[in-house]
Amino acid sequence: MSSIASNRLLITEPTGHAPGLTQTRRLAAEEAGTAAGELKHAAAGWPALLAECTGLVLGYGENQFDTTRYRQIAELCIAAGVDETLIEAWIEVGRQRATTAAALTHKACVLGS
Repeated sequence: MSSIASNRLLITEPTGHAPGLTQTRRLAAEEAGTAAGELKHAAAGWPALLAECTGLVLGYGENQFDTTRYRQIAELCIAAGVDETLIEAWIEVGRQRATTAAALTHKACVLGS
């Protein structure tokens, strides 16, 4: 993350082709500390942006097959200094986006059949 511009955060998706192919592991304490420190540096002065990211991943990821990965992202944002008073509103937005994505995926599968 150290190469990211200070006004932009980058989130990538896993490269697995199907559920269960992504390897989810807990970060070691040292890895988590380093990641949180880099995130804190990259998002310096943006606690509301960290709150948005945290809420979105918590809401979107709560019913996904790789919930642990979403939880880890939220934990890193919190460790980086998120404004925790803003998280709750974004959790609901994340839930809505998950519902919309599921509906669109279902319709695409039905239409493709």
